[in-house]
Amino acid sequence: MAHPGATPNMSRGYRGCVLLLLMLYSLCSWADRTVLSTIGQAIKVDLKLSDVELGFLHGFAFSILYVTLSVPAARLSERFNRVNIIAGSIALWSLFTSLSGFARTFGQLLLCRIGVGVGEACGNPPAYSLITDYFGPRRRATALAIYQLGLPLGIMAGAIAGGVLTQYHGWRTAFMVLGLPGLVLALLLKLIVREVPRGHSDALAGRVATSDVSPSTWQTARRVFSIPTARHMIMGVTLFTFVNYGAGAFIAPFLVRAYALNYAEVGLIIGFAIGASNAVGTFAGGYLADHFGRSNPRAYAYVPLIGLVVATPLAIAAYLQSDWRIAVALLAAAGVIQFVYFSPTYAAIYNMVDARMRATTTALISLVASLAALVIGTVAAGALIDALSGYYFGTVEGAGFATLCPGGVAAPDAPALIQASCRAAIDQATRTGLAFCTLGLLWAAVHFILASRTITQDFARATGGPQPRSDEPPAEAAQAAV
Repeated sequence: MAHPGATPNMSRGYRGCVLLLLMLYSLCSWADRTVLSTIGQAIKVDLKLSDVELGFLHGFAFSILYVTLSVPAARLSERFNRVNIIAGSIALWSLFTSLSGFARTFGQLLLCRIGVGVGEACGNPPAYSLITDYFGPRRRATALAIYQLGLPLGIMAGAIAGGVLTQYHGWRTAFMVLGLPGLVLALLLKLIVREVPRGHSDALAGRVATSDVSPSTWQTARRVFSIPTARHMIMGVTLFTFVNYGAGAFIAPFLVRAYALNYAEVGLIIGFAIGASNAVGTFAGGYLADHFGRSNPRAYAYVPLIGLVVATPLAIAAYLQSDWRIAVALLAAAGVIQFVYFSPTYAAIYNMVDARMRATTTALISLVASLAALVIGTVAAGALIDALSGYYFGTVEGAGFATLCPGGVAAPDAPALIQASCRAAIDQATRTGLAFCTLGLLWAAVHFILASRTITQDFARATGGPQPRSDEPPAEAAQAAV
């Protein structure tokens, strides 16, 4: 059984160092995962791809093994050293990111993206599980928010580096370079981060001790999906991810197609405007939920709810602007507001399950969200834009968009009318398709409304009584507590 005496006395500075390294792990993960969306237009033109194929590379190729391996990887994380698993996973996906730069065909790039998915499937569950054992229930959302800063900061790094490298050295160089930092970080994680017993922080906070026996996948799934709040929050995560991946895969192409910006400009815009705004929203969501959740657990549902409702019209308005500056400002505002959803959602779910269920819970959430978002969302968004491109283009001299606009652009020697028609069709199709996808955020908001109705009771059941106002341990354990 887990208890305070079984754990090392870790200083606040050391816990901060561990959290920083795990945040950098998340940063590398998202940089390698999302760089394709920033430089996708260059790949599309170079390899003469359709938007369905681009969406396939961005979503399905990455997720086909990411989805199937995440649960087995989580099961290993419940039993074995999580630090070793995290270090190995980042080394694997970083290698495949660099290898993507050597791809000469759609098939070769597809295989590399599958390799990235394999590596990333193994890393997130143990990382979440480790954080919940370093940080207590009432500071967990804030800690998870800091970890999740890796998402927007990774988008920033991937977008800026990817865009600049693609503009001046080509998209292959961008992949080769972005895979290298992860190999160094894997070594640092292995040397510095210590494994801790499962349930460490919960025991210090006076919660029920954690069993040394890891529940099965089926037991964990039954537990998680038996909780009404968790069911609705997972559905909210799934719908948000569907929109975020589906629309997000085409944000950079949208800026290129609609405003004729170059890849370096697009990378800087996504990095500094959109990435930074997501970082602010991610941290703010965790802080607000922890702050207001001390007196009202419904805050863990209200914060995401308000963010999704307010962000939806801002994002839709952005796609309809004729001035890129206004579009970017609206996207940045929407990014701040919508990304408050993440940390409160995961913290609430983790607070309702046993410590030895958390890695598997992470994998189950990823499984459900990825099946809908990564496998379907990006391909569906690409198919919608392809269909709308054909609709807006119509026919010219008996031929359609796919024939006269391979890769979304007309041949350099094509008549001016065809070149202009290609540009206009894909511009309008991308705007309309992204606006339509964004409406899914309102559906996600409905599930957070439903979660708010049961969260207080579900929190109380998870802890065996009313929620404590603080997770501070007794004075004799204060130095070791989170």
